[in-house]
Amino acid sequence: MELKPREVITLLKGAPAAREQVGRVVPDRFTDLQRTGYPYGGAQYTRTYCHASVTLDFYTDATALSFSYGNLWNETNDTGPCSFDLLLDGVLTKRYHLPVDWTVQRAPDGQLRMALGAGEKRVTLHLTNFFHVELFDVVLEDATFARPYEHRGRFLAFGDSITEGFFSRTPSQTYVNRLSRLLDMEAVNYAIGGEKCRPGVVTPGTYPDCDFVIVAYGTNDFPHTAPERFKENLPAFHARLHEAFPDVPVFILLPLWRKIADKEKPLGTLRDVSAMIAASAKNYPNFRVVNCVGFLPHEAWTLLDGSLHPNDEGMALYAERLADVIRKELHI
Repeated sequence: MELKPREVITLLKGAPAAREQVGRVVPDRFTDLQRTGYPYGGAQYTRTYCHASVTLDFYTDATALSFSYGNLWNETNDTGPCSFDLLLDGVLTKRYHLPVDWTVQRAPDGQLRMALGAGEKRVTLHLTNFFHVELFDVVLEDATFARPYEHRGRFLAFGDSITEGFFSRTPSQTYVNRLSRLLDMEAVNYAIGGEKCRPGVVTPGTYPDCDFVIVAYGTNDFPHTAPERFKENLPAFHARLHEAFPDVPVFILLPLWRKIADKEKPLGTLRDVSAMIAASAKNYPNFRVVNCVGFLPHEAWTLLDGSLHPNDEGMALYAERLADVIRKELHI
């Protein structure tokens, strides 16, 4: 069974802006209008073209999945792995690591074939987190059907590099993707590495329906944003966030512990930044403030780089503890 591009698009999750382009599927998470919130040509703008939390997720009786891939690039010096993760019935089965020429930040066009075994099963293929990629010539061998997986709901994620998934070894192990599996919710991930609390990262009126939203900014503001700019940006950001999601539960995730958390910066300590975010968020009745500082042990072994980004063990703890909070708050 060879799938037409429009059929492939129906099997995508986490890519509400996916489109067909000259016979290929471009699995976009951002629309062009949403991209206007990021300075053109900068690293944050380029990262909108990467595929954090985008999956093919479907039921089939195919014995193998094959597809060609092309236009696989990364122009922001994000040296995370270029890989696909295959899950069968929710179990990580195989990882496919693609070679990258880091002198040009690209991988050559190629093809993958993935054995799926006999019988009906759920196939979940996580696309590479840090690269742009386009799919074509998608074939389900020996298949009589392909049916999209239906999650119990959907959530949207906004945040910085931790929420985008830096630098989980493989795309399926980021905390957003783990949270998606724990709650059986489709994740649409609008996080962009390096971002801060600012109104431009939210574009009201452009998002798919969702059951709740998670928002995790502040750790980049802590060492890098001037106090007068933060005091201007923070309330404007929360006002715009409320404009976009006036009737949806919004979980404001206060920054995780990091190695320099207790150091005094122009904004104070990380605890001071968290207090400012919490105070601003309390102006909106549908915002739920979640203090995440105790979600991970305050030890470098939970951090991949020893200072900021959780490793896979840290991502697992983050997802599990956040899932507990959301279940309790939303009674799911």
